[in-house]
Amino acid sequence: MSPTPQHPKQDGRPPRAPVGVMSTRTATRKRTTARVGIEEMARDSGLRYRGMVYDRVAAKHIRGPWTESLAEARAWRIDALAAVRAGRLTARRGPTISAAVDEWMAGARAGLIETRSGEPYKPATLRSYEQGFNKRVIPALGERHLREITRPELQQLVARWRKAGMSPSRIRNSINGVRALYRHAMTHTDLHTNPTIGLALPAVRGQRDHVVAPEQAARLIDALDHPESAIWALAVYAGLRLGEIRALRWTDIDLTENVLHITRGWDQNEGEIAPKSRAGTRDIPIYRPLRAQLTQQRLRSNPDAVLVFPADRNPLDPFSPNQAYKHARQTWATEGLEPLGLHEARHCAASFMIAAGLNLKAISTFMGHSTITVTLDRYGHLLPGSRDEAQALMDSYLERPDGIVTRGLS
Repeated sequence: MSPTPQHPKQDGRPPRAPVGVMSTRTATRKRTTARVGIEEMARDSGLRYRGMVYDRVAAKHIRGPWTESLAEARAWRIDALAAVRAGRLTARRGPTISAAVDEWMAGARAGLIETRSGEPYKPATLRSYEQGFNKRVIPALGERHLREITRPELQQLVARWRKAGMSPSRIRNSINGVRALYRHAMTHTDLHTNPTIGLALPAVRGQRDHVVAPEQAARLIDALDHPESAIWALAVYAGLRLGEIRALRWTDIDLTENVLHITRGWDQNEGEIAPKSRAGTRDIPIYRPLRAQLTQQRLRSNPDAVLVFPADRNPLDPFSPNQAYKHARQTWATEGLEPLGLHEARHCAASFMIAAGLNLKAISTFMGHSTITVTLDRYGHLLPGSRDEAQALMDSYLERPDGIVTRGLS
């Protein structure tokens, strides 16, 4: 028996299009003004719409999201037309995340891509970015195109990392590389959307830096032998970074004028490098405790030595931080003293300057911070102006009959 033919309904209406197939009546309606550039699709729940524009440069159509509202589809099309004309929207897909990362890393290593402040990226920073790209970003997004990524998608990626137990600092380090990638693309390509702007990242809630009092710092330094005592003295009294101490030369030390000239740093893989930023090149006063340590180190050193703290095997290489830490910790353990890391010692230097009353600009300069804002963000909690002091000042002011503040005014 032959199958019974299917006839259209006898109610005067055309048969309904199959689900997922464009309606047969779309072609007629798309010719009307209201439906120019609008696609329709029939669903069981009703019709859905999406706008469409043509990118003449890319010779491709750009389609918007499906919506149940014809008005929303038309609004999207109007906005998209304006964006295409202005160059803010294109059908060109551009490079994948993986390809863009390779190009960016090559340019950053060659010094062709710089930081926001116009400085070359430091080798340690590039290693951190590369690790984040290779271990976390590329496995998740590598095959996606740079201009396809959205902020909600990145936010969901951050949430997955957090749920997987990744620390807030590691998440931020990974996103920092993505930010640098998009920042460069925004200024050097026709990309007009940066999905990293406005991301909500988990807060890094570390413990306060270990800062000791000046007398405790002096005991820690005095307990050490040279060269470790002079190494820690440079961090405690001058605030030098580890790389700056390793790269320090005798020609950088002026014991006549009592000035340290910081002009270079040291990277564990690259060797001698430029300072961390332009602000890293600076002059620092040599205070009395530091002068005594440097004088002793000079007397104990080879007269022909270039580096202040050379390695035992090769005088052209700097000392080993691991070995210096090991010797210092062994000594402090014997003396019953709590150990102090070199980076913690640098924080001590900042706290001593603040307690001594140095102005904030001087502290920022001596610490080698790029801006005074960095100093405030890092050490603002150490500045004068505690709750008790604020209470005393306000009480004193409010109790004066004339209401005039005289303390602290000039």
